[in-house]
Amino acid sequence: AGAPKGHAKRDALRANELAVQQKWEEAKAFEANPDPNRESFLVTFPYPYSNGHLHIGHAFSLTKAIFRAQYERHQGKNVLFPFAFHCTGMPIQAAANKLKSEIEEFGNPPQFPEDDPAVRAQMEAELAAAATAKANQNVDNKAKGNKTKLVQKTG
Repeated sequence: AGAPKGHAKRDALRANELAVQQKWEEAKAFEANPDPNRESFLVTFPYPYSNGHLHIGHAFSLTKAIFRAQYERHQGKNVLFPFAFHCTGMPIQAAANKLKSEIEEFGNPPQFPEDDPAVRAQMEAELAAAATAKANQNVDNKAKGNKTKLVQKTG
């Protein structure tokens, strides 16, 4: 006698969604058939990077573009509003430049300095010396601790 209690609202919403989508399909609501006698209008949007996260700023900018596109459509214009993700640009270029410089510095396949036991021992000695110097620096000034304010307050 119908869907389980927990699914009734979901099923009703899904049925409504399918009915509306069928109406849109029949009316060809989202198909563009440009009329060469009408004025054209193009909307652009600062597309999000494909390697980034969508955030409220994207929604803010996108809604302004959607509203304008719909307004111009209601004014009888041929409207083109393409949407996509930005798969190029500065983040991709920065990653490519970093990779190029690392290949130049370390080779391909890479040979990292710390793979050499002598270099690694020197690096570890330098780290130990820096840690000792920092510890000795705080002996002279006991009022200056290494704890953050949060750790000092909570113990």
